[in-house]
Amino acid sequence: MFRSTARISTPRADRYREQLARHGAGMMRQHDRDDKSGGPPIRDVRSTDDVLVLDLAWGTCAVTSSDGVLILVAEAASAADLARLQAGVAGRVRKIGRRDGLEAVWSPVEGGAPPEHTERPPTQRRGWALGGVALAVVVGVAIAIHLGLGAVLLRQGWAWWVLAGLGAVVVLKLLVFRHAAGLLHRRIMRR
Repeated sequence: MFRSTARISTPRADRYREQLARHGAGMMRQHDRDDKSGGPPIRDVRSTDDVLVLDLAWGTCAVTSSDGVLILVAEAASAADLARLQAGVAGRVRKIGRRDGLEAVWSPVEGGAPPEHTERPPTQRRGWALGGVALAVVVGVAIAIHLGLGAVLLRQGWAWWVLAGLGAVVVLKLLVFRHAAGLLHRRIMRR
């Protein structure tokens, strides 16, 4: 887990913590209505007497206030997610505290990367394997259809160079399809 803290001095720290809670709840409702809200994707807002927790798609941010200091503690699984979380929360703090000139200055990132070789759950591996089998069946059927078409055209007296051109089109389709399947595989494995 990656973690960073921002301490903002303000005599109205409690007020800003409560305002962040209201803004977070409002942003969550807006995001539920319209995914194109542009704000950070807030999943949940939990508040107790002392701590406000904003649960975003990128991680969490705990907000506390104590003796004229608003304290923000952001945590995320990756450095990129932490940076997005910091920017989203800092932008919100800047917006609600514009009259007082509030600015979130984050501490250096603490923590480290999770282990590189984590095994994926069996359901994800199995899902990709079934998808690979289905993909192989679809490609096999497509090749059979193209070969059958070529045989029919050859019997009807088409020139060999026309059939060679059709074969080149089939090979081009396969290359494009393989490239697209590779991109899809990398996207799935990143999740």
